[in-house]
Amino acid sequence: MAAKPAVTSYEVFLTGSFPASDKTMLREVENRLSLHTDTSFVLHRQDYDFALGVTNDFTTLNAANLRGSGQGAPLRVKRDLTAVDGRSSEWTLHTYLKPTPTYTTAAVRSCCSIPLLSGDALSFASAMGYKPTATTTRKGYTFLKGSIVIMLYQLVTSPAESNLNPWNIEVTHTVTIDGVRNARIPAATLIKNSVDNVVAVAVLMKGLVDLRPPKL
Repeated sequence: MAAKPAVTSYEVFLTGSFPASDKTMLREVENRLSLHTDTSFVLHRQDYDFALGVTNDFTTLNAANLRGSGQGAPLRVKRDLTAVDGRSSEWTLHTYLKPTPTYTTAAVRSCCSIPLLSGDALSFASAMGYKPTATTTRKGYTFLKGSIVIMLYQLVTSPAESNLNPWNIEVTHTVTIDGVRNARIPAATLIKNSVDNVVAVAVLMKGLVDLRPPKL
């Protein structure tokens, strides 16, 4: 029996930032995104980052134990703090590989994202052998432009930091390569189209915020 063609997902993304003190810039960014996107909603999300073979104590992080064992892809457990029962999934498991060097105008990396419909996501990650490395909270807004997700947010741990931490912009498009459905379209073509769509957002924001592939 022939093997079933694999389904692989890639996330294509760009990032940028600007100082929290620049209120004029914030207004202009919000206005431009609102004008050129389809919809928007509040973003309030906690991210728990995990890796294999590192300390399981959030309070004793250092450069040595963050290196981990070097085995396995990192895992990010996302908790949507705006989720309402019955309307959306509160927890999502997200894992990814290092970006491929093939593309220079946007970061492209293999990924897998799975919503967790029930259960304890953090315990599940621990049961798979993952240990926590960091936790962060994102607060801001999510804009949708077709299937492109644009997040405008600050990383905060306390209300006071909302006046200090920079505003970040993250533009992401996920493309799924299905060996059956996309048999007539080369994977490279689908990824290039996704890269072009994300870069188009960078062109849209030109003059306000420079969106570039992050150095990972």
